Amino acid sequence: WLREQPDITCSQILDWIKEHYDDYSVRERTLRRYVNHLRQKYELPKPVLLRQYQAVADLPPGRQIQVDFGQKRVRNSSGGYTTLYVMGTVLAHSRYKYGQWADMPLTAVMFVQMLKACFEYLGGVPAELVLDQDKLLVISENYGDIIYTYEFERFKQAMGFSVYLCRKNDPESKGRIEAVVKFIKRNFASHRLFTDIKTWNQSFLDWLDRTGNYKGMELQKKYRRKYFWKSSNT
Repeated sequence: WLREQPDITCSQILDWIKEHYDDYSVRERTLRRYVNHLRQKYELPKPVLLRQYQAVADLPPGRQIQVDFGQKRVRNSSGGYTTLYVMGTVLAHSRYKYGQWADMPLTAVMFVQMLKACFEYLGGVPAELVLDQDKLLVISENYGDIIYTYEFERFKQAMGFSVYLCRKNDPESKGRIEAVVKFIKRNFASHRLFTDIKTWNQSFLDWLDRTGNYKGMELQKKYRRKYFWKSSNT
């Protein structure tokens, strides 16, 4: 893996091993030391990526979900490449994640269906959604008066959440979700072979349980018990 994919991360290696070997029990720190040893011994350096850090204030549990979109070009089973599109979400307090992929550009109807699946996965509806001012949501803006697409406006009214729109690439407003989408693309999608979208999304849900939300799962369960969420069945 290190020879074929020099930029592969240790966390992705750990996830792949867990995916294929049920009885794997080595600690992440041990694996990281071993991977570093292999890189040095066989001269397999990892490309250096510049990382940016932003400080974002914490919000109360259940208050806010941040939403963002991304796309990733992946190798498919036919030997070519397929462009996939992802919606990623993260709870601003507990960092609990969700996402869904599509093999075609997203539409307003697809986005609403993905949000429904997100609320079902989380078990409730947040008070606020933070999103880019994207064409999936917004038709126009006149002097601060936002006109949403019909599908999104109807869903917003039915679920009862408010919306905070921000500029794209705005780390002060939604730095957490921008980092999450990068993590999803790098840790899950990178170097993974695409066969069909149903299998891909099921593998992604398995990845969320195994790796994406592993460290925050108990924290999320605690907040779900302690704090009131509006039912996603509204």
